Amino acid sequence: MDSKHLVFFGAFMLFFLNNAYNQKIVKVSGSAEVRIEMNMTEEQTREKALKQAMINAIENEFGTYVEQSSDLVIQDGSHTFTIIGTTKVKGDWIETIGEPEFRESTKQVQGKHGNEIVNWIKCTVKGKARKAIPRTMLETFALKCPKIECRSEDFRSGNALYLYFKSPVNGYVSVFLDDGNTVVRLLPYNNMNGNDLNAVAVEADKAYFFFDKDIQYFGNETVDELELHTKKHKELNTLHIIFATEKFVKPILDPSHENSNYKEGYTTPKTLGISGFNKWMAGNKTALTSFQDKKVVISIRSNR
Repeated sequence: MDSKHLVFFGAFMLFFLNNAYNQKIVKVSGSAEVRIEMNMTEEQTREKALKQAMINAIENEFGTYVEQSSDLVIQDGSHTFTIIGTTKVKGDWIETIGEPEFRESTKQVQGKHGNEIVNWIKCTVKGKARKAIPRTMLETFALKCPKIECRSEDFRSGNALYLYFKSPVNGYVSVFLDDGNTVVRLLPYNNMNGNDLNAVAVEADKAYFFFDKDIQYFGNETVDELELHTKKHKELNTLHIIFATEKFVKPILDPSHENSNYKEGYTTPKTLGISGFNKWMAGNKTALTSFQDKKVVISIRSNR
């Protein structure tokens, strides 16, 4: 099978109700304060604070239903809840207004060995949200090899990345990866065009293992093999698995280019800025009731 290698470097690292259109979109705001734990980086703490601030904003408007879970990848079916982190909120976050504000502080607390100084990060966020509507239950998670037993959210620099996906209904899928600076599109593959230019069509109840060069689901496409790489000790990336039962149009993308500085034949994928990606997402969430974004957070560690 034809295949093509993609590598990610530095900034390029790696609701089905007819009356849903009548759901009112409202402006919301919220805040949350998170303690920086010994086993958490500042980046992880900021991400957690932002998620909790979004939960707080939606809770203030629509309320929440809390369900404890330690799983990073959480799926839910046709219930009127969207999951952010481990909390089910009775609303959908449409878009963020402006930039979230972060403020660090220290507090003195009583610890096991007397008074301790603890660092905290507080996040304040503003955005637009609407009351939640039923969603399709999707199964999707990251893999180290094209087998279900290879499921993982923890990767090393140089590891391959695969993605498992399964839907109970027919629809259209696109996959993006956000490294905190830039968003890259992973699916459709780089060489796909025509009917597959915006998103790939998937069949109900069929298991897909994307980025496996030995499987061609859509004809004679050249499969892009993915290899993760980082120069940092550890970084977090977010996979966005976009699904809708209706066709949708892709965002404007910058072209891919060869990255021979890494290895001969490796290519950096098509990209766009985070701001453009968020605007594209917000527009589709507003216009298409079946449009949803499943997030899978992965960590990449260097080999040094």
